[in-house]
Amino acid sequence: MPRSWLEVLFAIFAGMMRRIKRILAVLIVTGALALLALYLIMHSRQETTDLNDAVRSEAPGKFIRLRHGLVHYSLQGPDTSRLLLFIHGGGITGMEVWRKTIPYFLSQGYRVLSYDLYGRGYSDRPPEDNTPALLGDQLDQLIDTLDIREHFDVIAMSMGAIVALDFAVKHLDQVDKVVLLDPAATGDFKPSWSLRIPLVSDFVITVYWHPRAVENQRKEFVNQPMFETYTKRLRHFMKFRGYKKVNHDTWLYILTQNRLAKVKQLPPNRLLIIYGDHDPFFPNIPQYEDVYPTLHTALIKETGHMPHFEKPDEVNPIILEFLRK
Repeated sequence: MPRSWLEVLFAIFAGMMRRIKRILAVLIVTGALALLALYLIMHSRQETTDLNDAVRSEAPGKFIRLRHGLVHYSLQGPDTSRLLLFIHGGGITGMEVWRKTIPYFLSQGYRVLSYDLYGRGYSDRPPEDNTPALLGDQLDQLIDTLDIREHFDVIAMSMGAIVALDFAVKHLDQVDKVVLLDPAATGDFKPSWSLRIPLVSDFVITVYWHPRAVENQRKEFVNQPMFETYTKRLRHFMKFRGYKKVNHDTWLYILTQNRLAKVKQLPPNRLLIIYGDHDPFFPNIPQYEDVYPTLHTALIKETGHMPHFEKPDEVNPIILEFLRK
């Protein structure tokens, strides 16, 4: 029996849909394979070096074995001098950000302790999540293992402010004054949804973020020639395995933390915040003033996220004057 024209049209339509589905399936599979290939290629070109003994032999300072791994540190100056503890921020170069600060305070007669946080500089990259608890435990062990019992002052920058405030409040009987440079301690950072999904975050960080990681830090500097010099050390540490993980952990577990309650617990007139007028991220000074009325502040013009690095001749004397009050 001859088919009606509707049946013919339906048959043609059904055939077209089957072909479209096959084409879509091919496109989806091809696209997925292309993205996988892109990820694998880019992943293979990132973090290509192990942080081993040969690499560490070139590092200044010393190394000490703590609970979660090997820690790179430097303790300089006379044993009888007043001690300063320096805690760097989230930057992968670690305590190298203090290279324009530490020599000044050594010349002023201080004893100086600085170290690389886990996951940064020449310290180990533990498999555990890089959290405030892990970094706090690292500092507690470092102070105990080095048998430091005297009173001291703490100078910290950016994300290191969280470590500094946690330690200072926990050891009010040992820590006197605290200096924070562009602190990231108000929990204002909000990670995107893509960073919270394991496979998606790995893809985004590898394919999108890592290729732009250096350039994204340009906005942290006003002095662009200085930034170009800084990137040489940045690229040096980026090649070690663990760089992407520690940044991902920092976004999820550290920059989301609010430590204003800890600020409030500090004794009066013990806190100085120094910040650059072009810092693209932090700090929100009114939030600190609301909880700490005796806050001392210093605005450094024409600097970004690291005013002590861009204008050490201006910042160092400000810190010294505050410490000696």
